[in-house]
Amino acid sequence: SGDVTGVLSGVQYAGEMIAQSAPAMLATLTSGPMMPLVSATVMAGEVSQELDEVAPGMSPEQKAAMSWSAGTAMAAFDIVGLGQVFSGLTAPVLTRMALDGKLAEELQKRGFKAAAARVLQAGIVEGSTELIQESILMGTGAAAGGEYGREQITSRLKEAFFGGAAASGGLRTGVEVVAPPKRTSGLA
Repeated sequence: SGDVTGVLSGVQYAGEMIAQSAPAMLATLTSGPMMPLVSATVMAGEVSQELDEVAPGMSPEQKAAMSWSAGTAMAAFDIVGLGQVFSGLTAPVLTRMALDGKLAEELQKRGFKAAAARVLQAGIVEGSTELIQESILMGTGAAAGGEYGREQITSRLKEAFFGGAAASGGLRTGVEVVAPPKRTSGLA
């Protein structure tokens, strides 16, 4: 996020985020009925790596318990969906509209093309999901005795949000090009 200085570096950043997350996303998406377990396992592995860095002296039992607990919580945001997890909570209007799937419609009313509106909506939802998952990750590390400075927390949360938004927006752009939704009216 701090390295993005223009359109070209933004496109490069989105490409890097897609490349970094593609193996885990592919494993999760192709796992069929095993998706909850695969997603939780991928996320638990991420937490385990974090704990290796911030709490190297942790017992294997503690590490496993914390990794699986936090990994399962993080996977829930991917599987259940951010909108379901936070349903009914007050949030800024833009975020609420994105989570409700109404942001694209509103942006179209204001002159945005349908595809661009759907890309923006996907980016906001995934960016928010990644931000929450990174918070769980650092919270677990802190509970294990790890210490995070204000700059590190801010940097990681910004990178999580913008990285998730860039990857999701980039993937959604590809979907819009390869298989755009069928028109149901003359708006798209």
